[in-house]
Amino acid sequence: MLKRDEANKENSPFLFDRMKFIIVSILFIVGFCYAFAIEENQTMNNAVGRSIADAKDYDSVEPFVNGYAVVCKNDTYGLIDEEWNEIIRPQGWFIETFDHWDDDFVYTDYGFCILCTGDYYSVYDIGRGEVILEDYYQGIEFHRFRGNLYALAYKYEVLPDLPFYDYTEENTPLIDVYRLSKTNSPVLILSQKATRCDCDDNSDAILFNTALDGRTYCAYDHTGKLLFSGFESQDSELYRSYHFGYLVTKDSNWVIVDDTGMIVLRGNYDYLYEIEENGLIAFRDSGLYGFINLHGEVVVPAEYEKLYNFYNDQAIAVSTTKDLYFIIDNNGSKLTSAPIGQAKVTYFGNVPYLMEKSENGTMIYDYNEAGWVDYDQWILLRHPVYALGEVYEHMCRYYKNIYIAYTGDEWLFVRSDGCVVENTVIGDVYYPWGPFIEFNRQSYSYLW
Repeated sequence: MLKRDEANKENSPFLFDRMKFIIVSILFIVGFCYAFAIEENQTMNNAVGRSIADAKDYDSVEPFVNGYAVVCKNDTYGLIDEEWNEIIRPQGWFIETFDHWDDDFVYTDYGFCILCTGDYYSVYDIGRGEVILEDYYQGIEFHRFRGNLYALAYKYEVLPDLPFYDYTEENTPLIDVYRLSKTNSPVLILSQKATRCDCDDNSDAILFNTALDGRTYCAYDHTGKLLFSGFESQDSELYRSYHFGYLVTKDSNWVIVDDTGMIVLRGNYDYLYEIEENGLIAFRDSGLYGFINLHGEVVVPAEYEKLYNFYNDQAIAVSTTKDLYFIIDNNGSKLTSAPIGQAKVTYFGNVPYLMEKSENGTMIYDYNEAGWVDYDQWILLRHPVYALGEVYEHMCRYYKNIYIAYTGDEWLFVRSDGCVVENTVIGDVYYPWGPFIEFNRQSYSYLW
């Protein structure tokens, strides 16, 4: 017994050294794996143009949009740049950095963003690091107008009940229009009590709904000078179409007016529609549709039950009496046709396309090549991302041509050509909710 104890004592240094070696080896392996994971992550992050190394500091980080990202921590919102500097620390604000309806309109490109604290909105100047329009407005919108950024600020005496279309004299807002600048303080251009205000780069006028019915308009120029008033829109909104003018009603007749209120065209039809990019206007006469030009001359006779918008100087026309879809040009000439029972109209973006199921398979009319082409090949060449919608259950654009795709159990970074940039699973910390239009597999699947 004594000899065995002595032997154990003699072996104990060896056992201690072996345990120390095992512990050091384990720590080395763990450190190597951690370094490899960081390096792998960095490779992925560089591939998509940003770093998410510090994402753990926040509950969520939205995708970067032109250098800035909105972050959330404990249900409060802030703004960071690509170096992860906090431009606005999380403090209970809702922050808007882009236009949800226009991917190309990014507010931070102009140096500003919109903040919301409870029921009130304000404008934050990123360069100065301060609020430049105080938060006593119940709504703020940004608009591009004549190359500058304008803020439309809504102030209500009484907030209207949802929906906001039921205006009364008491809850019609006062709308202040400011011109914003990176170097100067906001300039108040004008104030107008109205149910709606709108302006854009396609126009030389700032438009206001001045009546409770939402159809009577007045317009001001960029200095606040009144251009015209008293015109009524055919719908609840009035937009300028492709620099040709506004489509309004005057004395129960359809007319087109320019930015000064000058009538440039009168038309006596059942209904006129928006002005196309080629200057043609769809009209309805006795239940059928055709096109006139800006001189009021009939270009396409009213012989169709339905017309679609022009694209690349071609449009889809439907004749149920002839049981045919037609592709027509600017002069109304019929370029091709397809039986209604074998064809469908589908949209990609805002463009209508005619698809036909024939003996040759599913074909689609390509405006660019002015002919029928194979649908599968067309999708891959013209809209590769839509083709990816057949593979993934959910996709949203993340960074330039990088998309986030969901396979059913993990999120992947995928290029628009279908190449997987990185298949590392995105964790809960960085949830891929993005500022761009999302679509799923069902939305863009085959029609048959």
